Amino acid sequence: FILIEHLGTTQLAIANIIRSISTIFFVIVSSFSTTTGSLVSNLAGAGERKQIMPLCRKIIRLGYILGTPLIAIALLFPHTVMGIYTPDKQLVQLAFWPFVVMLSNYILSLPAHAFCNAVSGTGATRAAFIYQCITIIIYLVYLSSINRIGEVPLAVYWTSEHLYVLLLFLFSWFHLKRTNEHGHEKLFQTAFVMSSTKRCWSLKKRTRSFSPLTVISVDERFNEFIQLFNRLNVSKSKDDITFNVNAFNILN
Repeated sequence: FILIEHLGTTQLAIANIIRSISTIFFVIVSSFSTTTGSLVSNLAGAGERKQIMPLCRKIIRLGYILGTPLIAIALLFPHTVMGIYTPDKQLVQLAFWPFVVMLSNYILSLPAHAFCNAVSGTGATRAAFIYQCITIIIYLVYLSSINRIGEVPLAVYWTSEHLYVLLLFLFSWFHLKRTNEHGHEKLFQTAFVMSSTKRCWSLKKRTRSFSPLTVISVDERFNEFIQLFNRLNVSKSKDDITFNVNAFNILN
């Protein structure tokens, strides 16, 4: 919007109208993507990572079911929708193509944000952050390039949103696809139990393998336990993982 301000008051007024209408669709996208992140976290914690991609597709379908009718109504009655924000018919006429470009952005925006939140939900927050940074940098470079060309229609400026969500979608989708095919990034957990005190610690080390929970009695191997803990450079906590202490009686 800083760049659009240099296009003149008319283009800025159109942009404000389009932004106000796009907020409705942004709320839908944000709601579904946030839900995706929460549900993916639950699946990852339950060890059901193979269900992540089907879950994402199901949520995206629900988002389309809700958003597509609204887009259709907006396209069929653009003057009525934009007339809510301004009585100026000429302004509404000029805003038509930016309006169409904004509506079409919903098609990519929904899966892009859903998959990005899914990446965060799997625990790969660093990867999601990197994808966001790269996408924003390219987004800004694209806008700067358009601004240097000269007089460019507002609809072209709005295509920067398409570029943003397209890149975010590709990064996030390939990340989930890659981890799904070559092994998920999950936590390898080893529980060390001191049967004399019934206290339990767990080790967590991020790996790319499917490793089950390993339980080791350490009554006589406590030094090895400490050395391994220090080598992995993780903190010990009795709350990292929950066990039924009675289940360890078979180790004694």
